[in-house]
Amino acid sequence: SGSVLDSRLVSEVTGGLYLRWFVRGDVTARLTAVTGDAVLSGVFFQEVAGFENWVGEQFALPIPPGVAIGDPDGDEVKNLIEYKFGSSPHDALDDGGLQMEDVDGEILLAWDEAPFTTDVSIGIEVSDNLVDWEPAGDLILEVSRELLDGYDHVETRLSSSALTKYFRLVAAEITP
Repeated sequence: SGSVLDSRLVSEVTGGLYLRWFVRGDVTARLTAVTGDAVLSGVFFQEVAGFENWVGEQFALPIPPGVAIGDPDGDEVKNLIEYKFGSSPHDALDDGGLQMEDVDGEILLAWDEAPFTTDVSIGIEVSDNLVDWEPAGDLILEVSRELLDGYDHVETRLSSSALTKYFRLVAAEITP
């Protein structure tokens, strides 16, 4: 398209300087010197994996701030969970297969996780008032996983406590 994505004036680079850009598609780079010679010692390309890559596929550049907790389709599912579920952050009807049901006095929560999302973990929190939340902890009776249609199908059985009225899933990025 001929668009200029970035222009930088760099000086005093004795000892070297690394500049980073996150771009996708076909890119042409041009290096020019204001005075003297322009020297480029190396160009490195690194495939971005995990959540960062998914964000690059789902959103236009520049990436919006707070993208992990964003909810562009208004379905009350944050982007980090949409990523983990393999669902679309732009389609409110795509819920990642989240299910909740009462089975013999216990709560069964089930969902599908995209298998390439090991950089994000899912936890369950409980509340009796929708304000104060805490990890489900001892209420979790059993967690099972099986591979179904390319996704990890997760089922979690929870004790149905008279004090616990609400459940929610929370996602966290796992840093190496």
